[in-house]
Amino acid sequence: MIFHSDENTDSGFPMQILQLMNLRYLNLSYQGLVHVPDTISFLSSLQHLVVSYNPHLLNISPQAGSLPLMSMYIYKRKYS
Repeated sequence: MIFHSDENTDSGFPMQILQLMNLRYLNLSYQGLVHVPDTISFLSSLQHLVVSYNPHLLNISPQAGSLPLMSMYIYKRKYS
């Protein structure tokens, strides 16, 4: 499934992803995210979340703590 930038919210988060209730792995690297919204909790099967290389990322909703996450990656930039 491909999401276009005009389908994103001001946060940069593609809200259509929330329809994928059985999603287990979500990679949102290089997406221009500003924050991950409270509605991330709708992804009740999510085990792995990657939000790396989003230099404007300010916060991830505390609701992410209610998910059965096994891993979360939040690298801000590449190092040479």
